[in-house]
Amino acid sequence: MNKIHHIFDQIIFKGTIYIPRSYVSIAAYYIVPIVLATMYILARSGFVDDDIMEVLGNTALILVIIILFVKPLVVLFKPIGLLRTILGFRRQLGVAALYFALFHFLFYTISFDVPVWEIFWKSLTNGGALQYGAFSLLIILILGMTSNKIATRTLKRNWKRLHRLSYLLLPLILLHIAFVSGEGEEALN
Repeated sequence: MNKIHHIFDQIIFKGTIYIPRSYVSIAAYYIVPIVLATMYILARSGFVDDDIMEVLGNTALILVIIILFVKPLVVLFKPIGLLRTILGFRRQLGVAALYFALFHFLFYTISFDVPVWEIFWKSLTNGGALQYGAFSLLIILILGMTSNKIATRTLKRNWKRLHRLSYLLLPLILLHIAFVSGEGEEALN
């Protein structure tokens, strides 16, 4: 029991868990999109269950919550080193959230015989739950495209202003979830 307590103390409170940044970057930038793209191809062929769309959306939501709340939690709970470790991976978590949100949308489009961009445009303009989801996707796409060193250097102070859009994500996602049941197909007509 003492050894388990020691490991728990090392990981949670001292934050001595060491995950190389390159491993997390490879997972976020390459492995996650490849796995999701493979699942999408299989789903288009009928090999993946439709429930995966909800799992992808929930995963994106959880990642957004972690990204938004890890900094305040670090300030409130300084002794918890695991939070500081997670704080160092916010960019990678944001990119992973982007992929999960994007594939959540793409899995939604499978059931329609309409081009993806047309569904996205109708979702943006028709109101309701899909509009909240489409605006969330648009915001996370903008944030994802500017989550790199080149954009940070190019935009300078405006990069931080732009990334404050992330605070709109959570309310939009929660509104999307609250209104989504039973509205999907009617909103596109």
